[in-house]
Order: sequence, then structure tokens, then C-alpha cells
Amino acid sequence: MTEGKVLDLKRQYVQIILDNIQAFFQKPLAGIDTIYSCRKFFGVLDGGYLSTDAKLNEELEVDVSRDRMTHILGCYEGAASDYYSYFQNNDASFKIEPLKYMSKLTHNILGAIDYERVRRIRNENYAYLESELGGQNKLNLITPDGAFAYPFYMENGIDIRKALAQKKIYIPILWPNVLADTPEESIEYKYVKNILPLPCDQRYGIKDMKYLVEELRKCIN
Repeated sequence: MTEGKVLDLKRQYVQIILDNIQAFFQKPLAGIDTIYSCRKFFGVLDGGYLSTDAKLNEELEVDVSRDRMTHILGCYEGAASDYYSYFQNNDASFKIEPLKYMSKLTHNILGAIDYERVRRIRNENYAYLESELGGQNKLNLITPDGAFAYPFYMENGIDIRKALAQKKIYIPILWPNVLADTPEESIEYKYVKNILPLPCDQRYGIKDMKYLVEELRKCIN
């Protein structure tokens, strides 16, 4: 969302909560409670930020992250697919986690990140994907700053995702619960099924984006 759209909603509804889970680099606006995710953007398995002027009158524990790092560390020395079950188990564990302060481990890792470099690489990769795929993309996109991913919509998104997986290019399904909770003819169902969130993060460069586009086009054709 643009800042103008957010402010319009604030004027209309007065009290709103902004979910910036996929917009880490969009700055919070005064008087609007805004949440951010660290693990969607960086090499950590927990941690997030809340921008608010509310005060919490209770004591919180400090989280402990060391037992959640198997997936992250394993990916550096092995195949990501070998550690996917660890990722799934960690993901499921957050459903029963109480509110805590960010762990010291996550805090220190985040402190070592060059955020401007991350933002620049994401913007460069996103711009390349848009230049190559924008003409085929059925979404009319507003270019974000430091994008989470490049959302590419094709009517047979599920089939393309399966074909890419055979090439060991794994494109996640965001909000898979929507496929079970909504009718197939709904716009929500079609978006989840057909939007391919193509990776454009700081782990990759333009060479990787070129390879991704080449393989994607083979699957489309």
C-alpha cells in the first residue's frame, strides 16, 4: 500500500493495524500500529518488530532461539530441501508461543546486517524481473521498496510451480489455508493459487534472476 492509501484508511476507520510482514522497508506512520517480520527478510527463524504508541504493563520473557537454527545453519552446508521439515516444525511452534522479547541471538544477527545493501539488491532484482516479466504479469503492480518477492500471476500458477520444483526451483504458496477456506471461483482462491512469489532477495544477483526467468519461460511455454 502507498502511504496515501494508508492515511486514507486511518481517516476513515481511525483505529487500524498495518500488516507490513512483507514490507520490511516501509517506514511506520505516526499513530498507526504496524507490525514487521524479520524472518521473512533475513537469516533468522524468529523475531519481529511492532511500532506503536501503546504501553504494555506486563513483564515479558526474553526468547531463546538456539534450538530453532537447525534449518538456517543446515542450508549453508547442505540442500535446503533436506531441512524443510525443520522449518515446518519451527513454523508450527509459533502458534503456541506467548509474547516475548526478541532473543539475544536474533538481536545480534540482525545487528550485523547491512540493510542498505539488502534494500539495493532486492530493488535491483525486482526491477529486472519486472522488466522481463511485466508484460506477461496479469497484476498491475506498484513497485515496493526492498520487495519481499516479485508477485507473478499466471492462470496456471499451480502447474508452473510444480514444473519449477522439478528443476529444484521452489516457489512457496503464500496463505495455503485460503485454498481450503474459500470457494475456487473466489478472487482470494485464484490469487493464492496463481500468484508465484518469485524470490528477489539478497541471496541472489542478476545472474540468478536471468536463470530464474529462463527456466520460468520454459515452464510457461
